[in-house]
Amino acid sequence: MTTVAPRPDAPAAIVIRLDVSRAGRYVSAECQLGAHWGCPGGLPAEAGDPPLLCMCGATDCTCSRHLPTGER
Repeated sequence: MTTVAPRPDAPAAIVIRLDVSRAGRYVSAECQLGAHWGCPGGLPAEAGDPPLLCMCGATDCTCSRHLPTGER
């Protein structure tokens, strides 16, 4: 059995904002949490739209190949 003592200074939840509008800069939740090895590389496209590519700037991230030159 595992028990965890409540900490009054700890946040109750983690909130990650994903701007998936076409004008926004999408960065996956995995990248925002530092788990670059788990980056999905993007979100699937809706009908007729191109997929949203993750725009993480970390050089060790699996999605860094998607960034245009000069944006890393």
